Amino acid sequence: MAAKGQSLTSVWIAHGSSRAAASRQASQRSPGMESFGKFGLPILAGAITVLTLLVIFLQPPPTLAHEEAELRSVGGLLLKKFKDQHPGLKIPNPLRGKGGGSASLPGGPPYFHPPPEVRHPTCVARSWNYSELPRASLVIPYLNETWQQVRATVAALIEYSCMDNVDEILFIDDGNQAEFQFHKELQAMHPKVQVHRNPKRQGLIRSKIIGVTLVKSPVIVFMEPHCIVSRHWLEPLLEQLAAGGPEHSTVVMPTLDIIPEDDFTAYKTAHHHIGGFDWSLTFNWKEVAEKRNSSYVYPDPYPTPALSGGIFGIWRDFWDRSGGYDDKMGEW
Repeated sequence: MAAKGQSLTSVWIAHGSSRAAASRQASQRSPGMESFGKFGLPILAGAITVLTLLVIFLQPPPTLAHEEAELRSVGGLLLKKFKDQHPGLKIPNPLRGKGGGSASLPGGPPYFHPPPEVRHPTCVARSWNYSELPRASLVIPYLNETWQQVRATVAALIEYSCMDNVDEILFIDDGNQAEFQFHKELQAMHPKVQVHRNPKRQGLIRSKIIGVTLVKSPVIVFMEPHCIVSRHWLEPLLEQLAAGGPEHSTVVMPTLDIIPEDDFTAYKTAHHHIGGFDWSLTFNWKEVAEKRNSSYVYPDPYPTPALSGGIFGIWRDFWDRSGGYDDKMGEW
């Protein structure tokens, strides 16, 4: 419910084009809930748990299993068919801006395992007017992460983000011990990668609040340090934010595919579910978009009443106007 004088928040999942796969260390943090204050933004579930996603996503609804298997074919079968049907259509380079290139250092180990092409062919064939997309900063708190996963996260962000629209990728070191800080290594990866250190541990939510105060972009995108983004993951989010109207009351997130925590090179696709809460106020991914709205056409973005709180984008002015996060939440 929106407060008097406030518009209802519009929460959108940019499904077909915008994808990121998330993993986590199960021992690092406990699940919780993140909530915005003051004006009644939708409650956002806390740190994304791969275990929860696995339970939900590995069993597709029987009525959509065949369709989803076809749409998500890995290996380019749909893309080849799409190209055959549209021989005059030029498929654009999926990389743009600073960061296109090899996913590994010359002669060195891979920075990250490139995800399979699971986007719908219409998403692959899309082009973008980057001058009309807002600029964004990425805020990524981290605690006790492995360098392998942090490096893979940054490498994928640089490789597959429209870096001309990214002002900064800011990591918040929440009081890590020396072996988990990686300051020099992170800053050496790209000029736009910066690190802020909390000398005293503040917790996940306060670290995000601190990050927001340090970046200046009109759009803030919260990320996690154990994710592999897919090609063109950011453009649909920025486009949806720009299309949300002058009130800037839209919150967006990508589809969250799954990286099993025991194999950071594996990749499992997720379905287009609606987020919600049960009577115990436990967040979960519920029914698929078509069941809630029979007019929904894949792979269009779709509204959801709630979303997980680890990875999403929001206008800075709406963040300020809505009260931000509860700064008394000090846990991971």
